[in-house]
Amino acid sequence: MKKILVILAMVLILPCLALADSLSWTHDGADGFIVYYTDQTNNYNYNVIGDVRTCDLDLLNLVPGVEYTFHVTAYNETAESGPSNTVTYTREIFSPPANVLPVVSDPPGSPSGLQTL
Repeated sequence: MKKILVILAMVLILPCLALADSLSWTHDGADGFIVYYTDQTNNYNYNVIGDVRTCDLDLLNLVPGVEYTFHVTAYNETAESGPSNTVTYTREIFSPPANVLPVVSDPPGSPSGLQTL
């Protein structure tokens, strides 16, 4: 049982640690920035961030295999700037190496007695 838990942890947690992609940009004189992004459906989302010049893409819950388009605006107390250039990004679909996939020789029996409470 411990082996299966360790293998599952390797399969589920290690890929998350490897997906530390981010956006970065340069700008002086802004109070903060807004990162706008859209997927292939052209529904816009945004993330308001403070006075930093990077955005960790892991925080945006992007779907692997979907292409996203990003642009950034700067803001201060009076207005928001026009958009930056756009960039595209697709989160990689993770496939664990075959040697770390769990091998189950005797699958458990099917559950029974399922009910709503």
